[in-house]
Amino acid sequence: MSRFWLWILDVITMLGVLVMGSLLMFAIILVHSISRPHNPNEPEIFAHQLPTAGATPPHFKQRPLLFQADDGVILRGYFLAQPHPAPTIIIHSFSMGAAVALLIPPRPEVAAINADSPYARLDDILRCFVVCKLTEREI
Repeated sequence: MSRFWLWILDVITMLGVLVMGSLLMFAIILVHSISRPHNPNEPEIFAHQLPTAGATPPHFKQRPLLFQADDGVILRGYFLAQPHPAPTIIIHSFSMGAAVALLIPPRPEVAAINADSPYARLDDILRCFVVCKLTEREI
């Protein structure tokens, strides 16, 4: 081979190494910015107080419960109607629903999220991340 072709081969090799190194650096920066630890919760948003226990409801609001389990055990109890709805929400979801529950903005009414096997398509998450970074918004 002539010196010219060897020089061309060297230039192509150097360009390939430069491009691959740039892609590797971009991937490292992208993974580092996506996998940063979550921000600590703001205490004024997530200040959760347990409601004070009220008086026992009157007898006409109490309902007896009677269940027989599959193994023959009889379970008994009383169902007491709540005078007011519960002030907090606990979200329990699976797979794609769990991912959506984790991606929505936090609300003060939500006390906890129980996400079982959250799964979301990575391209949608990356698209959202890139749009937020390009428009300089917080995720």
